[in-house]
Formats: sequence, C-alpha cells, structure tokens
Amino acid sequence: MPIYKLTYFNFRGKAELLRYLFAYMNTEYEDCRIEENDWPEHKSSYPFGKIPVLEIDGIVYYQSLAIGRYLARKAGLTGKTELDDLHIDAILDTIDDFVSRFPWYAEDKV
Repeated sequence: MPIYKLTYFNFRGKAELLRYLFAYMNTEYEDCRIEENDWPEHKSSYPFGKIPVLEIDGIVYYQSLAIGRYLARKAGLTGKTELDDLHIDAILDTIDDFVSRFPWYAEDKV
C-alpha cells in the first residue's frame, strides 16, 4: 500500500476535497499542516511555491485538482463513459472555482 503525505495550510481550503476523498476511501495518510506564519520558510521547498501537495511513496505531486482526480479514480468515483467523466470534471472545477474565491480565515482552522 502506498504511503501518502498531504501537505497544506492549517485550514480547509483546497486540501479539504482531498481529505474527504481519503476519508471516503478509508485510507490512512499523514495530514501535514503548515501554519501561515511558517509558510515563508517552507515555500521554496514546494513545486512553484504552491500547496497542497501529495507525496506518494516520497514523490511529490502537485495541483489539487489533478490529485483529486487521481484519488477519485482510486476510489472508483468515475463515470461509466467519457462524457460522464466530462460532467464530473466540470463539477469538480466549479467547486474549485468556489473554493478559490471563498475567504478562508484563521477562525476556520481545524
């Protein structure tokens, strides 16, 4: 079984969908959370200075939607046809548009 490590800030944001997918799959992963004040010292360690990232067996993967699609396929959450997958991708991208515009504040920390 792969070893997963998800790294993001200490709030929901773009990593929450990934956390939901891990929960749905009942799959263990390390949930590494970086405090906003500590981010400047970590930023250069990540591809393009962005998170979330998912390490799978020590290899770092980036882009939350690409990671989400990967996990969804692993969970069997795909359509029966390519057009079904197109609809699923459109919904996922719409959710990401919403999440990207939502004001995630410090009170939101979990």
